[in-house]
Amino acid sequence: MSFFDEPKNAGLALMIVAAINLIGGIIAVVDGSILAGVGSIIAAVIYLLFGNKVRTGEISGKMPVLASFVKAVGIAYLVTAVCGLNIVGIIVAVIILFCAYKIGDGQTTTADKIIWILLLIAFILGILGGILSLLAFPIGTITGICAIILYVFMLKLLLDNEVKKQMGM
Repeated sequence: MSFFDEPKNAGLALMIVAAINLIGGIIAVVDGSILAGVGSIIAAVIYLLFGNKVRTGEISGKMPVLASFVKAVGIAYLVTAVCGLNIVGIIVAVIILFCAYKIGDGQTTTADKIIWILLLIAFILGILGGILSLLAFPIGTITGICAIILYVFMLKLLLDNEVKKQMGM
């Protein structure tokens, strides 16, 4: 079995990223950026919980993992946007959460096709962002490796024939 065929690896990568974000949030609070730090800590906990559910197999199956990943990202983004008082971020988070809902609703519509294309772009950009993060040694390198693993896994999942069929592609 390929490394990217095992969802537990993606769950573990997300847990590592969550742990790094948790440390960053704590440092931000100590440094005086209390609201932003609290948002980072809450987002890290959301990622940690989701990553653990995937790692332990509590969330399994291609569509549930994909929908849950998008939902976790949406919730975490909403929390950080609210804590950062970022109106545009809140709107983007609501759109991400709508996408997660549409992925998991069991219906195949034109919206699913659009979401599939948006996720394809987002996952490719996530891989590129991970590659750029490799340059920020040492923490950025660890985060970059984990982001690459996570987004390659999600991209592979998105390109799976079963997932494409369920999303109308």
